[in-house]
Amino acid sequence: MGEKLEPIACSLPVREAAKQAGEWHDLHGRAKTVEKIEDGVSVVYPLELASQVEDLVAREAACCAWLSLETEQDDLGIRVRLTSADPDAWRVIEALLGM
Repeated sequence: MGEKLEPIACSLPVREAAKQAGEWHDLHGRAKTVEKIEDGVSVVYPLELASQVEDLVAREAACCAWLSLETEQDDLGIRVRLTSADPDAWRVIEALLGM
């Protein structure tokens, strides 16, 4: 028996989900690097966006249990890792980031 996966779904009302997706699209346009990793993507944003990125990551984690989000800051910027064990998640992650 395999691991039970969270369904790919957002708990936000449609209007709020669309607004939040727009924020991801805007951020993605300011990404320094984007790298496909196992089960997802790693994106580095400039450090001056750290508070905005942290806020958006926290809100996304609260509404999308299927998505694992991790942040890490270093000299290069703030890195966000968006991953999911669900094999169908990559298309949703791409759409979320506007890739």
